[in-house]
Amino acid sequence: MTGYTAAMKTIDTVSALSLLGLDSTQEGSYAYYVCPSCGGKAVARTVGEKKNLIYCIPEKKSGHIISLAMEVKGVDYKKAVLLLKKAERKTTKAAPLDLTYELEYNQVLKDAGVHEGITFSMLVGQPKGKSVLAGHTAFTVWDAEGNKIAYYGIKDGTPKISNFNPEMHLYLLNKVDATKPVIFVTSMFECLKCWQESVQSVCNFGLPYVSQEQFALLNKLDRIIVSVPEDQRKPLARQFMESCKVFYKFK
Repeated sequence: MTGYTAAMKTIDTVSALSLLGLDSTQEGSYAYYVCPSCGGKAVARTVGEKKNLIYCIPEKKSGHIISLAMEVKGVDYKKAVLLLKKAERKTTKAAPLDLTYELEYNQVLKDAGVHEGITFSMLVGQPKGKSVLAGHTAFTVWDAEGNKIAYYGIKDGTPKISNFNPEMHLYLLNKVDATKPVIFVTSMFECLKCWQESVQSVCNFGLPYVSQEQFALLNKLDRIIVSVPEDQRKPLARQFMESCKVFYKFK
């Protein structure tokens, strides 16, 4: 894997920005920071095929995390790549989460057709009081072994991701019996609706793709039924054909 490809695929964007002395705020699939060149608002993609590409909004200038490191640190390409290796994404298990929100059933869940009973058993709802997820619908996230590692929030259709990398996990994988069929969806709400009908389901946290780490988890299942919106079928069909090693079919 070349230095450029490694940076694009394995460098954790937020860690890299911090390493370069740039504070950032993550919103969904993007990290926003102050451009060191013009002082305006800049954005970096944190996940997906365009991960670690950057864009300065005032200057309308595109680049990537390596060119940003070259600019900030005043080093050449090779030294920038070497520096960014310190921000490579760690594949170690996420630490268990001590934080616990008091969650309540909200109108968003009701409008989505998700019943209160399933939200109680899956620990989903709107956090009471002041918190970083105030006003969001919060989903408790577990790793494959059943350890609580994070909360994933959605507000007005926009996700809020903190303290975990969604590419490394599948929502509710810890609940499934791998020997029985599992529905794969890209909507957190649809995933819950499957479970309330006693149908096993996992979700990739709303990402428009499936990461290689997620395919590694899917490949531990016996049978997968893919149920996604029409506009996602073609790109995901290509991904499944290339990376899925177990039986699957599109619903």
